[in-house]
Amino acid sequence: MIHSRIYLPSGELLRDVDREDLEGYVRDSRCVVWLDLDSPSAAEVELLGPLLGIMHLTLEDVTKQGQRAKIESYDHYLYVVIHGIKLGEVDQRLSLPELDLLLGPNYLVTVHYEPMENVLQHRQIAEMTASTMGRGADFLLYTLVDSLVDSYFPVLDSLDDRIDQLEDDIVERTTEGILARIFTLKRDVVVLRKVISPQIEVFNQLTSRTYDLVQDKHIVYFRDVHDHLIRAFEVIDSYRDLMTGALDAYLSTVSNRLNSVMKRLTLIATIFMPITFITRIHPDGNVSQVEIMVYRESHGGEVTSKRFLNQFREKGLNDEIRLHGNIVNVTGATLSSQALVKGVKRALVLWNLFYGKLK
Repeated sequence: MIHSRIYLPSGELLRDVDREDLEGYVRDSRCVVWLDLDSPSAAEVELLGPLLGIMHLTLEDVTKQGQRAKIESYDHYLYVVIHGIKLGEVDQRLSLPELDLLLGPNYLVTVHYEPMENVLQHRQIAEMTASTMGRGADFLLYTLVDSLVDSYFPVLDSLDDRIDQLEDDIVERTTEGILARIFTLKRDVVVLRKVISPQIEVFNQLTSRTYDLVQDKHIVYFRDVHDHLIRAFEVIDSYRDLMTGALDAYLSTVSNRLNSVMKRLTLIATIFMPITFITRIHPDGNVSQVEIMVYRESHGGEVTSKRFLNQFREKGLNDEIRLHGNIVNVTGATLSSQALVKGVKRALVLWNLFYGKLK
């Protein structure tokens, strides 16, 4: 649908005039014409060709959508593409509606295929529209893009809250869904960065290059929009760093919990070895006594003797406990001897992990 606003030299604002009358107002350089194409058909877009002299290549880009933010200069008009940022109220899904703008000597055309609150607000409030259009089509362009860029920051604040909540959840309760949330937020941050980065270049050109269609006195306003975009880009960059840190924290938390589980499994494995034994450890961390409770092997029972087990007494974690070293092997019971040596070492490690400190 095509909505029109015509600002007359007298200060009067006309709304939604007949299409047959549009050409006369466009040709009158004293008038300022704003055409807002809200979800237009291909035929409505094609009307811009004969009415405003818009090239077919531009009309094709407008119709197909999916354009990267850019600015293109033609003989009698500028073609600007920028994007809005919306966050779904329910699913928090990010959407990036495209806004195409055609700036001429005395006209501005806006084309969008999704509802855009800032465009609708200016179109519906007659006093605001009249005061803006009275300063020229280029100032109307500034007003629309400025309100669009300002709408970024509530979305970024919402994203910041989601990241804060995610960080709290990582520390307090790590669940399977958190990893999916991390990658969703990382993807959103990357998309936002790709959208805003080229828009900075668009407004950098508007402020540094001389376009006849932009009045010199209005360049300072576009510079303000450029500053806002840089600020938004820096905020998004900080979010990217936060998401990288969140992923590292999540992996570290999972690893720590896995280590805790492995400690318990190691303790269980130690208890239920083919040889069930108890290692008594002094408060100073040294072995006091090793006692065989159950020996399940058919041979090698010599390791149950006191002579062999007393070799572990007063051994600590930092002492050498090695078969054929300071632990004399029992002939014919090498495997059983090795199992006991490893078991005592595990017991000392577990004691230090749970009760003591590594020396």
